Amino acid sequence: MSAPTGIKVYIRNRAGKYLIGDGDNWFFTPERAIAHIFDYHADEVALLLAQAQRDHGIAWVAYPVDPSLVAETCDTCGQRLRTTEATFDGTRFLCRACKMKQSPRRQAFTGEL
Repeated sequence: MSAPTGIKVYIRNRAGKYLIGDGDNWFFTPERAIAHIFDYHADEVALLLAQAQRDHGIAWVAYPVDPSLVAETCDTCGQRLRTTEATFDGTRFLCRACKMKQSPRRQAFTGEL
């Protein structure tokens, strides 16, 4: 059985701009289409919001993402696809074509038991 899908959220500031970036390079943009989408639980968004408030006096808010807008990007070819079409191999998200190219072909069993 697979794990339940996480709650996807944007983080917005008081001006209504969306958080974007990665690593040490974060900023806010008015463009929702390019905003970073967080997994509320896996990315510990509640902790992030509390730390921003405590350490910097900044009030950020998590807003849910419409599930129909959530997409993954194939880490091999860059194709954007629905999360239900993506496969996660433990380190990368793959589209169906890239998964088939990278997985070893199964050979039919021809021997006797």
